[in-house]
Amino acid sequence: MKYAIPQGMYQLGITQTVLESFFDGPFNKVISVFGIKEAKGKFDTDNIVYDGYDMPYHIHVLQGLLPALQIFEQILIQENCEDDEQVDTWFRVFCLGFLLHDANKLLEGYSLLHAINAIVDNTDRWHEKLAIYHFFPSVNQYWGDIQYVALKAENRTELGASLRSQQLPKTVKEWLSILVRFADKMASMGGAIQYKKQGEQLIPTKSYADGYQNIRQMYMHIKELIADLSISLPLQYVCIQENPYKMLTKQALTGIFKVLQINGRQILGVTHNSVLFFGEAFNPTLKQKAIESAINEEEIDVVQLSKIDFQTANLDFVNAKPLDEITWEKLMDNTADKFLSIAPNSANSYENNGFEMLKQLLETFEEHEWVSYIEDEKSHKIRLFFTNLKTEEALLFRDIVCLKKLKWLNAKKVKEWETDCDTYFNKEDAIYEGFKWHVSDTVLQSPKEIVNYFQTITKSPINLLKTLFSISYALNILHEDNIVDDPQEIKELLLAEVMDKLNPVEVSSTIQSSPILELMNHFLYYTGNLEPLWGRNLHIPIAEKRCAITNSVATKKYEETKAFGLKARGFSRKAPSYLTTSPKTKIGDSMIVENQIRKKYFSKNTEANLAIYRDFCEWGFGLPLQTILLKDIAVSRGIEIDDSLQTINVDKGASLSQDYHEYELIEIGKDIASQFYFISKNLRIAQALGIRMYVTSIMAHYRPHKAIFYYENAPRFAHQLNWHEVRLSEIKVVNHEIRLLIQLAKVGKNINSGYVLSYAGDRNHIFRLYRDYVKRVEIKEKQVKASFLKSQIRKDINELIVLRPKYFENMSIIKELANIALSIQRDNKNASQDSRMIRIALNALRQAIHDKADEEESIEIIAGMLFQNYRLKEFVSLNHLRTASRDFATKLYTGIYQEKWQKQLPAKTKEKILIAQFAFVYSEKVVQYFEEKKKA
Repeated sequence: MKYAIPQGMYQLGITQTVLESFFDGPFNKVISVFGIKEAKGKFDTDNIVYDGYDMPYHIHVLQGLLPALQIFEQILIQENCEDDEQVDTWFRVFCLGFLLHDANKLLEGYSLLHAINAIVDNTDRWHEKLAIYHFFPSVNQYWGDIQYVALKAENRTELGASLRSQQLPKTVKEWLSILVRFADKMASMGGAIQYKKQGEQLIPTKSYADGYQNIRQMYMHIKELIADLSISLPLQYVCIQENPYKMLTKQALTGIFKVLQINGRQILGVTHNSVLFFGEAFNPTLKQKAIESAINEEEIDVVQLSKIDFQTANLDFVNAKPLDEITWEKLMDNTADKFLSIAPNSANSYENNGFEMLKQLLETFEEHEWVSYIEDEKSHKIRLFFTNLKTEEALLFRDIVCLKKLKWLNAKKVKEWETDCDTYFNKEDAIYEGFKWHVSDTVLQSPKEIVNYFQTITKSPINLLKTLFSISYALNILHEDNIVDDPQEIKELLLAEVMDKLNPVEVSSTIQSSPILELMNHFLYYTGNLEPLWGRNLHIPIAEKRCAITNSVATKKYEETKAFGLKARGFSRKAPSYLTTSPKTKIGDSMIVENQIRKKYFSKNTEANLAIYRDFCEWGFGLPLQTILLKDIAVSRGIEIDDSLQTINVDKGASLSQDYHEYELIEIGKDIASQFYFISKNLRIAQALGIRMYVTSIMAHYRPHKAIFYYENAPRFAHQLNWHEVRLSEIKVVNHEIRLLIQLAKVGKNINSGYVLSYAGDRNHIFRLYRDYVKRVEIKEKQVKASFLKSQIRKDINELIVLRPKYFENMSIIKELANIALSIQRDNKNASQDSRMIRIALNALRQAIHDKADEEESIEIIAGMLFQNYRLKEFVSLNHLRTASRDFATKLYTGIYQEKWQKQLPAKTKEKILIAQFAFVYSEKVVQYFEEKKKA
């Protein structure tokens, strides 16, 4: 099925057929025609505020429709009607009826009855736009039944339902009446609070139970709804409680999900940490199967989890996947040349013609045709690689070289390997039969001679020699005159030794020591399992044996190869997020595996500091369906999809991975600009695709949230601007505001901390930003383009003022002052002229306050100063000027100084913001005046 509905979710083939047709037709058309339309969320009217979970219309329909069809199937089976030839019609009537049950939210300005009538009557060609005929060719015979279903969803419209003419049998109508109520309650399961406005306060007047807060509440909510239907359908759940292992939890849930499907359970829905289903309860037998399934689910990326270079050979995967012959072959196929890394490897690192001598030695090795080197012409650096790996001998040579170097690079971990390395380095016999290396007038043959020579031509040659001697050791084993050693046997012995020393002590093919087992034993919870987490025997070890991240039992030293996000080096009191590398800092096996899985999926973000959870609702119907819906939403809305990169490109700077959209670990700088652009990008994605986001630290748990975008522990500027929690009803305005700030930073300026923090401290700062923008544009751009840019930015600012008037203080008083100013002067050639009158008045006010003048005297001083500066204006009569000047002075003193500033002169910065605000409003008034004059 294209839409990947979970296997076993429906029992009747007709259900899936109808759903496929519904998704292809009306469901997708609602998205393409209406976009991301709000069905649930935060609604702010003149008298009340309704605060629920944000949910777009199409998701609201999905949340109710899919569970209701499961119940519909059970009713049909219970009544022995599943084979009735009219079942297809009943399903299609129900789908369309529920699609239209909140049609007034699609057609703004319509009541529900008028909205349904408009669609039924095909006003504005709604049948074609919503592909209704494509979904239900016989729809014209059943419009009355469809309206009946839509109006039966709520008590307030129930009376209207009975007035519709209907064709369906009475029994079927009764079923549909019950089902549409059930569907609407399922789709509205998230709690809400209704407030009454009382001045500036919100008084709670009504609350609705919240079924989204945790799996237990969701389970009880749905169980009560099903009990009202009088059908036998046992509801169960299984969940993994909060824990530090997100990737392991995801793996475990996948195993649980598959086992439930295989064992005949009917999936109802999934959350971030649980599965709801119908059927017999989860039990220890299913738990064991789920553990086995989960362990087999994850393929450890041995290549990604191996760090191999000139001085390191760490096989970090062995804690989750012990090294064996097959794993070694995979490692060789992908990383063999890394074992030949050498350092120092450039000409400037050697003295006394040493670099040329090194190349001469490598050429001696090249004669055997299994290893070669190249020298970069610019950097003069050497790189070694294996060649001609087509014969059994060549492959044995490769394996022996890599295994030997692996041992020697890990010599500090294994005493026997350190002894073996020292023994070879001090060997006085030729490295293999017939080997001679001519250095000046000397012939070097033994490892000891070669070691002594390299110490005279370069610094720290030990790791270089480990590579060279690994090659010479393998050449000796495979030398034609060596009749003692069997190369195949040597390779097998070396591999067995490496496996024995590097694999964990408790290596087992069973699940006895699996992190998945530990996770399930500690955090698994399901219906009927009454033992709470805090009642279990949880052991917290002493500090020396405690995992630095999770406080569980630690087994390994915390090193960079085992780290993800939280660094293992660089600890200081100024950087408490880093850990010391002392032996006291350790990590547990489960956290090692968790980090390995993180590295596999987020290899480019190993220093990640944030986790992003994305979904369409607090509960859904499986990741495959969510992924397909996401792609279909993008297609329906004309958003670009890059199939080669598997990304959905909302715009040039905002793209979303299709593979990892539901959970992502990323690294974002803590500087203001990085945080600003991060918030901007994700808000644009949320608005375009209607997908919810929860941003938190990589070790924090997911929390249910009402907002479409919620940033836990967001920077202070985001809290000041209310960008840390953005509702679906507000997201368009917030994105407009952010785009405006980005636009104001263009033409010779960039977003920086001062820019953002100033605006966050006072949104009226936007007028200063506009003033600076105008100055830059007038200097850098030609007159025509500058006029266009200024006009566009003014339009955007005015739109923001209209959408959010509460953001901008003083606006009503400033407009009154601008109107008075317009009656005195109508010049706006530049920013200086726009602000001249307010600057004169404010200077006079400051002087009056300094002289301790009372209110009347202060107004006289301000008015007198204005009169003196503008009395020579020819088109203004002196009587009007006197009156206007006094009006301006009175409004400034009483409205700004007394009411807004509380008789305290503000800092110069705030005064400059007021000046810029006045200049903006005044210039708009002047433009408007001349446009109206031109029309007249």
